[in-house]
Order: sequence, then structure tokens, then C-alpha cells
Amino acid sequence: MLMSTLERTREIGVLRALGWRRSAILGLIMREALVLGFLGALAGMALSVFYPALRATRMQPVEALRYE
Repeated sequence: MLMSTLERTREIGVLRALGWRRSAILGLIMREALVLGFLGALAGMALSVFYPALRATRMQPVEALRYE
């Protein structure tokens, strides 16, 4: 989010020039961070649940028994 904010300095300046309050801009950035974090968490959970299961189903029985 730091890089996102630094890259959007001009956009933030335009919003301030249009009359946006600091709290409104802060809320915009915080909501964006919240959405990105939530989507990242969902993607991480989905990959952590389904990938190991797919990997386990592709194993040969001999290989699965070898790990004990």
C-alpha cells in the first residue's frame, strides 16, 4: 500500500484540489487495502485447501506409503 500511495501522489493531489478532505482520501485508501487484503486471503485459502488435495490424489499408492 505504501508503493500504491506513493505512485498515486498526483491523483491524491487532484482529489485534494477538488475539495476532498484528508479523511475521505484516507478512507478511500484504507477501503482499497481492505478489499485487496480480503481478496488475497480468499485466494490464499482456496489455494491452500485445494492444491494439496489435488496433489494427494495424483500420487501413486506406493509413493504415499513410502512417506510413513
